[in-house]
Amino acid sequence: MLNLYNNRLETLPREICRLTRLERLSLQHNPFESLPACLAGLSGISDFLIEAEKRRLLMDWSYPLPDAPPRIELEDMGFFPAHGASLVRSLLSALEERDLTDAAPEILAATRSAVKIETTVPDDYSVPGNSRFGGFPDLAIADNYPAPENGAAWNFLVQLNLADLAPHVRFLPPSGLLLFFVQTVEPFGAKVLFLPDDPAKLVTVSYAPEDPGSWDDFTLKPHRVRFEPFLSLPWEPGGSLSDTSSEAYERYSLLVENPNHQINGDSSTLQFSARQDAADRVGGLPEEWVPLLQLGYDDKADFCFSDAGTFYFSIHREALRRWDFSNIQLNMESG
Repeated sequence: MLNLYNNRLETLPREICRLTRLERLSLQHNPFESLPACLAGLSGISDFLIEAEKRRLLMDWSYPLPDAPPRIELEDMGFFPAHGASLVRSLLSALEERDLTDAAPEILAATRSAVKIETTVPDDYSVPGNSRFGGFPDLAIADNYPAPENGAAWNFLVQLNLADLAPHVRFLPPSGLLLFFVQTVEPFGAKVLFLPDDPAKLVTVSYAPEDPGSWDDFTLKPHRVRFEPFLSLPWEPGGSLSDTSSEAYERYSLLVENPNHQINGDSSTLQFSARQDAADRVGGLPEEWVPLLQLGYDDKADFCFSDAGTFYFSIHREALRRWDFSNIQLNMESG
């Protein structure tokens, strides 16, 4: 680690870019006026500490575009699929009942078409490739299970059958399986596998969790799930509802639904923004990051992340356009 915290530095010598093995770099609390452009190319740095504003002003902090061409065109991520019209009508009626009609434009502009996920019954693995929380994943062969990285094992969390999601989500592949794995030692890591194969031809692959009996043993209670579309309202819609201590905001907040598990839901709370964190860590603007999946406490599947925290999986729009799930950012907010 190179710690240059609070050293009254206005710039850095270009020679710093020769430190190709550097893993941590702390540049906070310095009055920088410029930074070497090559800093952005030090891919080995996993912990780069500098104020987000300075990073954007003094460095090229745009998201690195994947090499593959786009597979889909993305509309505004707040789009309303076929089921959206009735949900919007219900929302407008609810706003009218609460005397919030004047705030409807800013609320709708920030509302996301989301999908809540609910665990239903225990999964006995009799249906290969079904949507599942916990337990063991379905893969083409056992060797496909992600190998440990940086000394930490990958723990399987969720698999989503994309054909089940297709009626509700237009930005994911229409078929195949999406599997989510996490490393539960800090810094938390995420790995997402997209298997385009026919899910019915996959096989269940068992594995031994890294620390059986701890909070990261998710193999014990596999459960099937169901999907339901809903409108994810922003915690801070702005405009006339900017004052979160106002009586009008109190009436509005009663409409905000935040299921424990959801796809494309608003991933910001009044204290935390997974999209902002992903942008600060990897690049791009917060609004360019898509809240791919949120997972919280679930008694049925025995999901309790640390102190009943929440996992947020974020993907950049350009990666999503290419169905490239190789650079998923993971955040955990404590409960």
